[in-house]
Order: sequence, then structure tokens, then C-alpha cells
Amino acid sequence: MIILGLRSSLVWLILIILAHTFNSYLVKVEIGDLYTVQVGRLPSFISGLIFILSMFSSFYLLYNLLGKAYDKMKEKSHETDVLKKNIENKNNILEKYFNTITDLYNNEFYANKSADNLYSAICWSVANSIEINRVSIWFFDKEKTCIERAFLLDSAVYTNEKVSLHECDFPNYFKAIKEKKIISATDAFTHLHTKEFKDAYLLPNQIYSMLDCPIFLDSKIIGVICCENKWAIKEWKIEDTIFLQSLSDFISIHFKNEQISDLMKEVKQQNLELFERSNEIEAMNEELNTLIDELHALNGSLEDKVNIRTNELKIQNEHLSEYAFINSHLLRAPIARMLGLANLIKLDKNLANDLSVIESLVSSTKEVDDIVKKISDILYTGKNPTRVHLDKFYKSE
Repeated sequence: MIILGLRSSLVWLILIILAHTFNSYLVKVEIGDLYTVQVGRLPSFISGLIFILSMFSSFYLLYNLLGKAYDKMKEKSHETDVLKKNIENKNNILEKYFNTITDLYNNEFYANKSADNLYSAICWSVANSIEINRVSIWFFDKEKTCIERAFLLDSAVYTNEKVSLHECDFPNYFKAIKEKKIISATDAFTHLHTKEFKDAYLLPNQIYSMLDCPIFLDSKIIGVICCENKWAIKEWKIEDTIFLQSLSDFISIHFKNEQISDLMKEVKQQNLELFERSNEIEAMNEELNTLIDELHALNGSLEDKVNIRTNELKIQNEHLSEYAFINSHLLRAPIARMLGLANLIKLDKNLANDLSVIESLVSSTKEVDDIVKKISDILYTGKNPTRVHLDKFYKSE
């Protein structure tokens, strides 16, 4: 009993040792080291019988205790072996699923990012790993009221034929797939969320069990991975649901990578456009700076030209003023006299024979002719006629 580790045996051992020690001490105190014992037959017989019965009882009790302990240990050992075997089996399944997902990440289809190739690789991996005969991938429309099948693997036959399921026809399923992380229907005919597929979908395709997992992108549902077993009911394991959720995340990562790739391309294109615009702006700035320099030069030249033109206009105004003075004073006077004499002759016909009048008219005409000739001579030399020249002319006269 001590070897079996029963605590009660330790208590009895301690009590026996204490009783034997106390008894030895009491005999020594009462009788001494030397004493004689008288034994009666009847008490000896009775005590022997009690001892034998107690020994048999102890052996029987010990046998029962040991037997029960052994049976319990054997049962625990069996449970441990079963549990160990289950753990090993689950570990093997999880390891197989992990290797499948790792192979998908390293798959050339994933690297090439071809949608049909990616879907076919996923469906084939699911069918082989979970050991089912029908896998499909569906995607929601924009209104989230309809799912359309993008790819189907049915008994090793691929197809991308489009099939649509509408929420108005299967409201319980659509409500569940939008709210739950997984739909595990061992018996799809009786399951709350899949039984409405019975006549329209399950029976025509001979589907007995369904395991569906939603696909999310940016916390919004975009599609469904549907695992279906034909011709027989299949018990879905917790490892199957974890594996399917991992594949759902795998598809989400694929779409997220595409978004990031498209965004990077867009950013790269925008950077290229910005670089080109920057070059254009730089060229325009250089051209603008050149134009500004030219404008400054033109402004300086224009200012000089304006000053020169102003001076020229000033000189021309002075010339015009001189010319006006000449017309109004020098030319106007003899012309006025000529007109006056002409009017007199016109009024008085007799004056036409008056020699003095004719001489005055000829003198005025000659004066005008001399002034005009003088102006012509001055202009011929490239100068402008001024009153100074004519004053000299009159003084010379």
C-alpha cells in the first residue's frame, strides 16, 4: 500500500510504530526488563483466530485496492494512449494542412496571380487535404444579395461555368454566412442554415454535407469557400474548419496583395507623371526666366527707345512749332498781301492796269518764292528750317 502511494497506509504505519513504542515503554516501566508471560489456550485461540481473520481481511482489502488501482491505472493508460493517438493524428492533420498552405504560397499559380489557376490550385488542395469530392469558390455581387460561382472542382473535373444563388431564395443561408465565421453542416438536409438548398441544389448535385467559410477583405465579406461531400455524410473536424478559414485568409491576402500591387503601380505612375511634370515645370521655369531676362532687356531697350523717341518727338514738335511759326509769320504775310491785292484787282478792274499794284503783287510773289526756295535748300541739306535760318535770310536781303 505504501508502494502504491496510498496516504492511508502511511497513517496506519505511523500509528503502528507509535503503539509498539508506547507498549514497549509501558512494559519496561511496569514489569522491567525481565518478565514471564502466561498464555491461556482459549484467549490464544481467540486472539489467533482474530489475527488470522484480520490478516485475511487485510489481504482481501489490499487485493481489492490493488485491483481497483490497477484497473484504474490501466483505464487511465488506455485513455492516455487514445488521447496521445488523437493528438498525434490531429498533429499529422494540422501538419498536412500547414504543408498544403505553404505549398500554395510557393505555388507558381500564386506567383503568377492568375485567378483561374489560383482557384484551381486552392480547390485541388482542399479536395485532397479534407478528402472530399466537391469544392467551389463563390463571390458576392455589389449589393451582397447574390453569390456567383467563380470556380468548381467536382470529382476531379474543373469548370468555371457561372451559377448564381440569390438571397431571396435562400435567406437563412445568406444571413448565416454574413454573420457566422463558419457553417458546418454534417447533414445538409436537416441543418438549419442549409436545409433550404435541399430541392434546388443538394438533391440535384447529390450533396449530403456542407462546410462553408466566408471570405473577407478589409472586414467586408466578398465571397465564400464551399466544401461539399457527395453520396455520403461526412463528419467535419475542427481541424477542417481551421484549415478552411486559413484558405479564406489566403484568398483575402491574394486580393490584398493585388490591391497593394495596383496601388504601387498607380503611385509609380503618379510619381512618373510628377517627375515628368517636374521636368516640364523646370523647363518652363527656365524658359520663363529666359523670357523674364529678355523682358528686362526689352524693358531697358524700350525705355531707351522711348527716351529717344520722346526726344525725337520733342525735336519734331519743335520743328513743327518752327514750321508753324514760319507758316504763320513768314509765309502768311506775303501770301496775305497777294490775296489782298488779288481781291482789290478783282473788285476794281482798273487796278489791273496799275503798275504799282502789279509790282507789289510780283514782289510778294517773289518773296514767297524766295522763302519756299530757301526752305527747300535747307531741307535738301538734311536740316530742318527754323526761324533762325529765315532770319538770316531776311537779314541777307
